[in-house]
Amino acid sequence: MNWSNANLESNLVVEAPALVLGGDANALSVARSLGRSGVPVYTTFGDSHAAHSRYIRENLDMRSYSQDYALLLRDKAAELAGAAVFACSDDAVEAVATHRARFAGIYEFERNRPELQLAMLNKQRTLELARDLDVPIPRFWCVDESTDLEELGATLPYPVIVKPFDTFAFRKVFKRSYLRADNKHELLGLVAQARFNEMDFMICELIPGADDCACSAYTYMDETGEELFSLTKRCLRRIPNNVGAGTFQITTDLEDVREMAQRFFRGLGWRGFGNLEFKRDPRDGSLRVIECNARFTAVHEQLAAAGNDLSLLSYRHMTGQEIAPLRRNRQRVAIWSPRVDFHAFREHRARTGAPFSSWLRSLAAAKLVFPVFSLRDPEPAFRATVARVRELAGKLRARVRCSPSAQQEV
Repeated sequence: MNWSNANLESNLVVEAPALVLGGDANALSVARSLGRSGVPVYTTFGDSHAAHSRYIRENLDMRSYSQDYALLLRDKAAELAGAAVFACSDDAVEAVATHRARFAGIYEFERNRPELQLAMLNKQRTLELARDLDVPIPRFWCVDESTDLEELGATLPYPVIVKPFDTFAFRKVFKRSYLRADNKHELLGLVAQARFNEMDFMICELIPGADDCACSAYTYMDETGEELFSLTKRCLRRIPNNVGAGTFQITTDLEDVREMAQRFFRGLGWRGFGNLEFKRDPRDGSLRVIECNARFTAVHEQLAAAGNDLSLLSYRHMTGQEIAPLRRNRQRVAIWSPRVDFHAFREHRARTGAPFSSWLRSLAAAKLVFPVFSLRDPEPAFRATVARVRELAGKLRARVRCSPSAQQEV
């Protein structure tokens, strides 16, 4: 039987609460989906705007646990025993995978393989595993304290990138997923920055091409290795271009992307949810693995709008309820972040001269969904908008105070 979102929701048995650890827009999407179905949802959003969703039973204060999810799982064991745990950020994935055996029998976890989840958090290890499975990857060079960077730097095919093992931690510091070097001098400087911030990294070939060369595949596999869900999409724009988060991404049927992802996930013996990201090399049209996410991603709302509510599928799986493959993918469903996507297009236009009408055409050609905004749950988006207006007002006041005319009046 092929199930749709309606099937998953209509006969759902609410057997346990859900505990959503970490995340942002992805966790909000999970909370909304489960909450609408009657599941009591507990989150760890802190002071995020998402904490004000109408579908959240309680937002747990992580300050008491110093952002340590293992401590939270321990201290909430009596209150939330039997809860289905959704790890929606890399640090939450690491905590759950590391301490899963400790909490087995107390909480319900995904039927995945913790050792593979931990491997996917290390971007170099991800590429090594892909290479072993004959899945194409960019060229990369391992770096440690013994590496002679002067010698290595003189032989590299520039441009190259300094790519972190842990993208989550790297973005916190550098606000992007990698650092580009066009020559040895730049490389040595970037390596020094990475080491100063105690980041583990590799040096990786930079695959050329614009943002629309980025594509990815999603899967969900049960304990037997049956694929319960499969979807592919393209990313058309990012901010900053090529290195930042996606601002406009659209579901598209890409058979070669799906086949390459299946080779990777089946070769690993993958279980549960997985997202494999690629970049298509414009020099020969081939795909290259970029990274793998072992958790729900920022486009989770897009997947649900395309006919695949993985929150409900995962909840059913964890609580032992009947599940069947989802086969209702809708094409040309786009997840859109309006304000930042406009800035992403302006950056793209400044570099390429693309007409403004091309931006409008891309929007008109898709069904649009949003990471945060929802008519059924408006408060998170409303609070985010108010905070943004206050931020802009503060910047405007600061500019007025620093203007020459204001200084002359003083």
